Amino acid sequence: MMFQFLFVFILFSNVLSQSTEIYEITGLPTSNPSLINNEIQMLSDELYRLNNKIDILFTSVSNDSSLYQQVLALSIKTNKLLNSELVDLKNRATNATAKYNDLTPTLSYYIKKVQCLSNSGCIPTPSTISTTPLTTTTLTSINDTLSCDKMKVNDEEISNDKIEEVNCNWNIISKIGYKYNFSLNSFTVQGNANFIIHDNINNNDVIALNKSIVNPITINSNGYNYTISVNSQDSISGVKFDIGYKKFNVCDVDTCANNGTCVVSPENTPKCTCSGCWMSSSNCQVKFDPCSTYVKCKTVDADNNPTGNTCKTVETSTSCTAKCYCKDSQNGTAFCR
Repeated sequence: MMFQFLFVFILFSNVLSQSTEIYEITGLPTSNPSLINNEIQMLSDELYRLNNKIDILFTSVSNDSSLYQQVLALSIKTNKLLNSELVDLKNRATNATAKYNDLTPTLSYYIKKVQCLSNSGCIPTPSTISTTPLTTTTLTSINDTLSCDKMKVNDEEISNDKIEEVNCNWNIISKIGYKYNFSLNSFTVQGNANFIIHDNINNNDVIALNKSIVNPITINSNGYNYTISVNSQDSISGVKFDIGYKKFNVCDVDTCANNGTCVVSPENTPKCTCSGCWMSSSNCQVKFDPCSTYVKCKTVDADNNPTGNTCKTVETSTSCTAKCYCKDSQNGTAFCR
């Protein structure tokens, strides 16, 4: 099991390293993002299988406190990889795919241009990339609150179906316990214009674009307070676009087993509050044995020989404690001498 976890951790590090290179070193994808997406999916599948095996391990090590703590530590680490860091990695890979798709036609054109110039007399192959015809006349300007609000459809979509000079901001706000998922279905730019979704709680841009996109972009986030901005830089620069967004309760997903209750963490993510000895770290699917770490019952002596004392778990809906039954006694107590 330890070797398998090490394998998954190394695989995760490799994928993270590639995505980090994309965003932090060059700002551009250095290889086809589909290869990275495949590795991310492999990692996700491996982590899922690993978590299942770790859950099974809890039962087999319940009588050994040292092994139990090791398995618990593994469970916490793999859950963090699967539910937090891997989700962030998928989002970063999605943005990398959009950049890659945007750059590929340009790179193809440059390659053909260089080939043409390297062979005197050759005729460059005309580009087959379809582009929006440039409008040199002044575009219709949309910059007042009323006109901007008219682009919103049923509080779940913002859309503008023709190239216009747009300078609008929309606040998408709910409250903690809810989150928004966004879908940038289309975004076409003429001239100089940009699009930003800003997370006001964490003060960071979830996405920022200044070029047209080829494929839709999906953005999954834990935020509940955003500002969407579309800005044209001058009177002959414009955009047309379609942005969808949906609000979800973070506890809509049934993640807590055995009558556990989903609560919202300060990070606006779901967290389980479990009854009795069920552990929140396992979404209430694994029980904690308090006797595995409680030594006051002195069930063995200094030479590890049984003393006749026993430790029993006392579980209620709100508590999980260990109680000692000293040798030849039927009365539970907090410790044995």
